[in-house]
Amino acid sequence: MTQIAERKGFTFLRIYYETAMKLPEKQRLAIYDAIVKYSFEGDTSAFDSEHDEIVKAILLLIKPVLDTSIKKSMAGAKGGKSNGQSHLNLVASKNESINKQDRSKTEAQGNQDISNQESELGQIVNDRNTRCAECSDMDQKHPGFDEFWNAYPRKVGKVAAKKAWFRIKPTVELQANILAAIIQQKKSLQWQRDNGQFIPNPSTWLNQCRWDDELPVRVSNAKITSFEQRNYLDDYYDKFISNTFGNPV
Repeated sequence: MTQIAERKGFTFLRIYYETAMKLPEKQRLAIYDAIVKYSFEGDTSAFDSEHDEIVKAILLLIKPVLDTSIKKSMAGAKGGKSNGQSHLNLVASKNESINKQDRSKTEAQGNQDISNQESELGQIVNDRNTRCAECSDMDQKHPGFDEFWNAYPRKVGKVAAKKAWFRIKPTVELQANILAAIIQQKKSLQWQRDNGQFIPNPSTWLNQCRWDDELPVRVSNAKITSFEQRNYLDDYYDKFISNTFGNPV
């Protein structure tokens, strides 16, 4: 029996397992023991023992593969690298390469995300500056918006309202009508109800030319609580009966 020094493992193919599982437990264990002893200790006694012919036939088929594995292991023990070790090194090298690629992709994606965020922020700033420039231009070309904005009771959507004002291009006369309409509509039930909840947005009010709205007439709810009192004397009644004032109806 030749012992294989410091051997840490051997190749065990799946076909060994699948073949052994088709046999009874005693024969299966005999095959496993023979493979282990031969691979670690070089013990060939199991191949010539009293096992039945089926076990011996299977071991004879497996032995060439085990011999190849043993030769590779002994070559590695003498200073050369076995194919198994080379395979492990190759796998490690590939894993390292994959990790580097993943890190590179992650860094590239991170840089791209940062670039996209900077681009989005830049676009937001540019849009804001553009809107500010447009608003300034509108103020210069069509003054009067500030008076409208100060008079209108609902302060929402100033930029949209300014664009509507710019689109309308109100004359001085129309500006006066708009301000007068706001003063009147502030007194309406719709604008006063629920703390001004039903007041339109200023841009909507301008776009729909709501200064031309006709306000409903407010009907007084005052009740008549007293009547003029008259004293009718008997002679008045007699005259009425005698047709002084005509026949009674």
